[in-house]
Amino acid sequence: MKLKNIGEKVQGKLRGLADENKENTLAEIIKDQVIQPTEDQQLSEEEIREKQAENLVNALQKNPEMQQALVQEAVKSDEISQAVIDTSAQIAAESSDVPDNVTGTLVKQASDDTTIDILQNEGISSRAIRMEAINSLEDEEKKEDAICKELEELYKSLKDFQSQQDIVQKLQDCLEKVDIERTSRIKEELYKTIARAFAIQYCEFDGSIRISPMEAIVPIDEMIREKIPQRVAEEYQDKRIVKSKTKEKRKLSNGKKKPINVIAVKKFFLTRMAKKVVGDAKKENRSVNVFMKNLGQLTDQEASYLENEFTNLGIETREVENIMRIAKGEIEESQEYIPSLKVNQEDSRNLEVEPKKANSESIKENKVIEKQETKQKERFDLSTLGTEEIKAIRDCIESGFIKNLGKVPSTMRKKLLGTINHSLEQRTRKIVEMAEKSKIVKVEDTPKVKKAEWGDDPR
Repeated sequence: MKLKNIGEKVQGKLRGLADENKENTLAEIIKDQVIQPTEDQQLSEEEIREKQAENLVNALQKNPEMQQALVQEAVKSDEISQAVIDTSAQIAAESSDVPDNVTGTLVKQASDDTTIDILQNEGISSRAIRMEAINSLEDEEKKEDAICKELEELYKSLKDFQSQQDIVQKLQDCLEKVDIERTSRIKEELYKTIARAFAIQYCEFDGSIRISPMEAIVPIDEMIREKIPQRVAEEYQDKRIVKSKTKEKRKLSNGKKKPINVIAVKKFFLTRMAKKVVGDAKKENRSVNVFMKNLGQLTDQEASYLENEFTNLGIETREVENIMRIAKGEIEESQEYIPSLKVNQEDSRNLEVEPKKANSESIKENKVIEKQETKQKERFDLSTLGTEEIKAIRDCIESGFIKNLGKVPSTMRKKLLGTINHSLEQRTRKIVEMAEKSKIVKVEDTPKVKKAEWGDDPR
């Protein structure tokens, strides 16, 4: 045990000595290669700055494995000013012999004005290193300007077909490697770029668009809210958007683009929205409306098409109605859909049941329900239920009965509930009869089970 402790102490001291030697080495390099060559010369302050800046760039190139540490050491040195760091960054950016990684290392320590000047003059060719330089900016407005400039340049570069994955990667470089909120200006440049990419894809593949890769950048619901389909149609009118030359003669008659079908473009996005939320719901075994988002203003045609898409995907009519109310912004997002029951967790007596359509056999019993169904906004307040009835409903929810019931198709659900209710009534009647015979309990003391309002009695 003692030998082990001694070994650990020795290793600790050796590491300390190594770190100290490294610091001494860095300081010696800065002194010997950057500062000292200017000490014995009769130079003006400007000349000293220029000379030290050149020396610093040379030192970084001579010691590639220590670049970051050397710059940090130079920044700490009292004999090297911020002006020297700025000048060295400009020298590195202007020289074709200095690699981007050296320039990037210096630019990250340069002042904001110097960094912006280098970026505007294309002093760094690597997008990844440019993003690191932008992220080093302290002024948020300048950082926003730089990001918008990058997105604008990407937009301008989109003339011929590029794979979605390549475009997504470039957008991720711009947006995810820089610590900045997506402002309205950044979003506008982003939407414009995405719309152009889709327009080029629509042209290349004769009216077909693949949306899912771009969802890594902007969710499908946001695309619909921000009218990306309409923006695609606008971008498509740009005469610079043409098919790849290798396919133009084979697919285009007279070398002209086919007119864009705006309605078809909108349908691409609405179909993708429906498939995505239904797919997400199935993965987590939850109701679809939990994943539905407010899509902003939808035309009657768009709303009708989206409603049909959900129906075609097997979603029951009642839930589709709820989903569409969320899509139109009539009710809040992310509310779990329970076909007939909603519980207020703050007060167990505040139980609400969504109105149900009355059938031909129970019109008299459900007059109030039918009126509230017509209004489509009101709900029942069943706070007048007895304590045992409320407990019974709560037990149904906590036991998972309501959740499992939601998995049963609506056409079968009513029959199932009717059967359960019928069996429960018979069992309750027998219990009451036995109690009367044995005189253990009176009939009026026995809890009565209300007839299920949502089901048909199968008798």
